[in-house]
Amino acid sequence: MASEPKFFHVRNIVDKVLTPCNPWEFSSEFQPSEKIRLDKEERQAFYHNPNTNWSFYTPVEPANPNQRPSKDDNPPKWIKGFAADYDVEIPEARVNEAVDAMKIKPSWAEKSLGGKVRLVWILERPIHVDGYAHAVFIQQQAEKWLKLDMLPGLDTGAFHDPARLLCNGASWRTVGNGPIHDPDLQAFIVRAAHEFNFTPAQSGNDIPLEIVEKALREKFPAFSWPEEFAIDSQGPSFWVEGSTSPLSAIVKAEGMITFSDHATKPFYSWADILGIEFVREFQTAATANATLGIYFDGKNWWRKIKGVYKACGEKEMSNHFRVICKLSTKKDKSGESPVERAFNYLYNEARVDGAAPFLFRPEGLIDYMGNPVLNISSAKVVQPSSTPGPYPFIKAFLTRLFFNEEQYFRALAWHQHFYKSGLDQKPRPGQAIFLLGPPGIGKGLYSHEIVGRSMGGFTDASTFLVEGDTFGSENFHKPLLCLDDDTPGGSVFTQEQFASRLKKAVANQEFKYHVKFQVPCMVEWSGRVLVTVNLDYTSTRIVIPLDNSNLDKVCIFRCTSDESIKELFIERHALKAVLHTELPYFLHDLIKWEPPAYIARDIRFGYASWQDPELLDQAHQTSKAAPFKEILLEELCNFFKNNPAEPVWKGTVTQLFRLFQSNPHNDGMLKRIDLTNINRFIENVAKEGLIQCTAETGDFKTRVWVFSRPALASLLGTAAATTPHPQLPAAVPIFTK
Repeated sequence: MASEPKFFHVRNIVDKVLTPCNPWEFSSEFQPSEKIRLDKEERQAFYHNPNTNWSFYTPVEPANPNQRPSKDDNPPKWIKGFAADYDVEIPEARVNEAVDAMKIKPSWAEKSLGGKVRLVWILERPIHVDGYAHAVFIQQQAEKWLKLDMLPGLDTGAFHDPARLLCNGASWRTVGNGPIHDPDLQAFIVRAAHEFNFTPAQSGNDIPLEIVEKALREKFPAFSWPEEFAIDSQGPSFWVEGSTSPLSAIVKAEGMITFSDHATKPFYSWADILGIEFVREFQTAATANATLGIYFDGKNWWRKIKGVYKACGEKEMSNHFRVICKLSTKKDKSGESPVERAFNYLYNEARVDGAAPFLFRPEGLIDYMGNPVLNISSAKVVQPSSTPGPYPFIKAFLTRLFFNEEQYFRALAWHQHFYKSGLDQKPRPGQAIFLLGPPGIGKGLYSHEIVGRSMGGFTDASTFLVEGDTFGSENFHKPLLCLDDDTPGGSVFTQEQFASRLKKAVANQEFKYHVKFQVPCMVEWSGRVLVTVNLDYTSTRIVIPLDNSNLDKVCIFRCTSDESIKELFIERHALKAVLHTELPYFLHDLIKWEPPAYIARDIRFGYASWQDPELLDQAHQTSKAAPFKEILLEELCNFFKNNPAEPVWKGTVTQLFRLFQSNPHNDGMLKRIDLTNINRFIENVAKEGLIQCTAETGDFKTRVWVFSRPALASLLGTAAATTPHPQLPAAVPIFTK
């Protein structure tokens, strides 16, 4: 009586219909001729003849057990045994010797039609496979497991191909071994499952296991895992109904392998277990979370690192997506990986025209002149205290630092306007400050630790403003540019360049922001420049020419000359700690303070500019046009004294030069002054506004300068030119305690 069929077979190679069989039980009245047995071509013809009625068997059961297995149309589902075909004739004694040495022994030995040897193993229970590739992998692993190399001539191509059919030799003998049983079979299945890379039917299953585990606990209330839920760990097939084995499943990156007899397939993806919607939602959320707050400017990617936006290259971003965001680089059936999709999103949906610090504007993506830009500024003003509090050091220091009460209040008004613009996140321009005073009385302390600290930081701007650094991008990250006793006055050219840059820093709010190796862009900067200067004439040359075009952009304050202020100072680190405590209380009062009425408002800069009268005079006296002005005044006075009836002197630059030459005492001085210099100097004098003069158009479009007698009345002794300083009303103090 025939036993239960284990394998399958067809009648010939052309036949498609697969039926169950035990090939070792096959018998037929027809016997292939000697020619078929000895001639390979004859055998092939016999195999492919549709009229052949023989047995061509396979130990593989395909998805449709009624049709022969194939790679694509009918892939393997179960492996029920292994058949090793050797292409050489091997004596039976040698075969027996090899079988005796094998740990996993075959059940049958067969002689093929060509007189070669086959060994056949039967499995106690079939191996559930997940398609053709998995079946090939199992066959490859079985070659090593069964030690098939103990006999020569193994046809590895046939053994590794689960769709290959073997022609029954109809000559079988048992070698005295039954089916391969557990635990050997189970150990082989588990080992192969660990090593095979299962490919889910749906993409996107490469999900961090901590997220998967949380979802499993929510969907399966009875879910329990005997150890850490990690790749290659074993536990129950909790999702398979009827499964009771405690170690019938293995965790893989994209799903679970199961050996449960109740399972319909060996591998279940997370989409199979948790649902395709879970996978899709994770993909969407993972990409969204990974790209949140990240922007691309065409060259670099920008993301926050320790709270500050930093530029990243492609390699660094890829590492961020993989390590931090847990996105996979594995491509799915669409040919894309989650990491590639994240990059694609940034290329198209998070593109900005540039990344730059926009002080006192909301952090992140902003609209600037109709274009999307990324604000990478990290500077923030010190927040004022919500309640009043003491600040004894700041109070004592500021009330003693300035020359008089008026200058102190004007400096407070300037600071208040600057601070409120940062606190309200509404950038407003303001004047540059020149703070002049003796050395060592705290000018730097005021600029760096009180103004600079309150505004969120300062930077040394000497390289940028004095030397003209081409890039200078670091200066736009801070709201305050400080210059401490740097003197560009040694060179007229350097002084002119400094004056030009300082004027632009005050008058302009748009600048080119260019960091090396990054995309340049325009940036809005409404910070301030604060220059601290000693009182000597050499140092004060840093003060820019204070003509009519610059007076509204500059304030000049003088510090006290009383050195007793130094008694307030303590050790540097202790002083920083005191300021850290006191500054919020000071700022609380600063924003509530009302400046006195004599400090005029200015629609552009908040408050009108102001210059200490004596320091303003000193600035005029150290200007590059000052020596020329002395010659000009002297010669004009001589002209009006020698021509008492003339109400004006009128002439071109050439005629003015001749006027100078008419006095032989000027010969030595005029050797260094040419017409071009005279033209520039007289323009500076006119711009300065201290000597009233006008310009007219003369013959052939020449320029004619006109100086009137009344403009020089004080020098001619005909009128007083002094104007008394106005009496100022009492100021409202900021300190009310």
